[in-house]
Amino acid sequence: MLQLCYNVPKKVDFQRSTAYYIAIDWMTKTSQLKKEGVSFVNGLRYIREHHKITLPDLADMLKVSKQVVSMWEQNKKPIPPKRIQQLSIMFNVPEKYLGEISDVEELEIENIFLSKAIDDSEVEYETIGYDDEGKPFEYVDKYVDNNLVEYVDHNKMLINKKLLLKKVDSIICKSVPNEAESLYEIIFCMDNYIKLFDKFADVVATDVWFVPIISAVVRALELSLEARTNKDEICDNDTFIKSLTKSILVEYEAQEERRMAHIELIKSLENDA
Repeated sequence: MLQLCYNVPKKVDFQRSTAYYIAIDWMTKTSQLKKEGVSFVNGLRYIREHHKITLPDLADMLKVSKQVVSMWEQNKKPIPPKRIQQLSIMFNVPEKYLGEISDVEELEIENIFLSKAIDDSEVEYETIGYDDEGKPFEYVDKYVDNNLVEYVDHNKMLINKKLLLKKVDSIICKSVPNEAESLYEIIFCMDNYIKLFDKFADVVATDVWFVPIISAVVRALELSLEARTNKDEICDNDTFIKSLTKSILVEYEAQEERRMAHIELIKSLENDA
């Protein structure tokens, strides 16, 4: 079995570009802004500030007045298509991020720049490993800034969280049938879904061990719906519930087997240590 030495030699010269240091600075700055509750709503301004370009400087680069750029950033005047294309190429970002942006898009923009910084932080260096006989051999390894990688992963988690909340909100809004006329009907329909999600949240929050059970239920429900769709049959609720219950038990038992196998693996590793 090959054994590799992951210690990065001190002699490796990790050269960083200006873009890398800007990304690090921006990562620190945006973390503070999020704590303070500050939110950007204009993509152009968000991107310009990331690149540490002042409004007058950007106006000079585009050969327009700073008043024009200011109106773009305040969403008082739409950016002409020709300028959107120019800015997209200049900042190397998709055109959709240059107008008014959502909180999710803010994080997506941030990840674009941080991902570029991760690529910039990658350094190849020569180090030593050992084969099964203990003989040393040289190989080339790569080093990347794990702080940046973790920050990007954290942003992805926040994006998924925000999208989930938006999806829940959309489901609640769509629960109201088109024929609903009175405010009472609208409130009744939405309140039922709100209570459903509230119960779900309470169950999840009660005990961490409920999570694999809920996961099994959701997965079984997915499988039951797929089977129901593939058969192209309409079955009554009792038949569907029986099928669902059986699927839940199968999925839960499979999850328990995986969990016990994981526990046994950890125990064996601890004993070996």
